[in-house]
Amino acid sequence: MIEQFPWTMYSSKLIKSIVHPLYAGIINEGKEGYRLCTSEEPGLLRFYLLVSEKDGVIIDAKFQAFGETLLIGSAEIVCELLIEKNYAQAKRISAELIEKSAEDRPLKKGFPPESGSYINLALDVLDGALAQCEGLPMPEEFLVTPVDLSDLKKGEYPNWAALTHNEKLGVIQEVLAHEILPYVQLDDGGVSIKELKNDIELTIKYEGSCTSCSSSTGSTLSAIQQILRARVHPQLKVIPDL
Repeated sequence: MIEQFPWTMYSSKLIKSIVHPLYAGIINEGKEGYRLCTSEEPGLLRFYLLVSEKDGVIIDAKFQAFGETLLIGSAEIVCELLIEKNYAQAKRISAELIEKSAEDRPLKKGFPPESGSYINLALDVLDGALAQCEGLPMPEEFLVTPVDLSDLKKGEYPNWAALTHNEKLGVIQEVLAHEILPYVQLDDGGVSIKELKNDIELTIKYEGSCTSCSSSTGSTLSAIQQILRARVHPQLKVIPDL
C-alpha cells in the first residue's frame, strides 16, 4: 500500500504559512498606549498580542510554536486573522474560520482531517491571551473586512455579460463566502443574496446581529458594495432588504 505524503494534503496557503511564516517571533515588551497580552501552552505554543488601550484593537501578533507543522500553520493563520481586529472579534475566531482561511481556490481543503487537535490548541492558547485584554474599551460599532478598502480597484469579472443569471449569482456568492461572510460572522452577523436584477442590482438580506446594527445601512453596506464592485462589476448596486 502506498501512503500519501502528508504535505500533498495541505493547501498551498497552509504550506506557505508553515515554510515562510510572517508572524513567527516575539514581542518583548509593550509600549505606551498599548497592552502586551501573552498566553502559552508550555513547550508547545505562545502568542504575543499588542493591543491598543484606546479601542481594544490588536495591532500586532506574534507566535512561538514548537513541534508539528500543523501547529505552526494554525498559529500563523490565527495571527493573520487577529491583525486589526478588536479583542471581542478575536474571541469569535473559530476552527471553521481558520480552516476556511487556509483554503485554496478553487475550493481545496486547507488542512488534512487530523488537524483538529492543533487548531483547537491554538484557539485555547489564544483564549488565554485574550483574557488579559478584559477591561480595555472598544467602539460600540465596528466592521472589519479582509480587504483594504482604500486600495481597491474597480474591475469586472471576466466575461460578466456572457454569464448566465445563475452563474452571476454563483460569482457573487463566492465573493460573499470568501471575502465578506467570515468577517461579518465574527460579530455574529450574516449576509445572503435575496435577488439580482438587471445584472447589477443586488438585493441582500442581513442575518443575525446585522439586522439590528445601524451600520447595516452605513459602513457595513458601503464595505460590501466596494468589495463586490472591485471583484464583480464596477456598477454593481447593493440594496439591503430591511
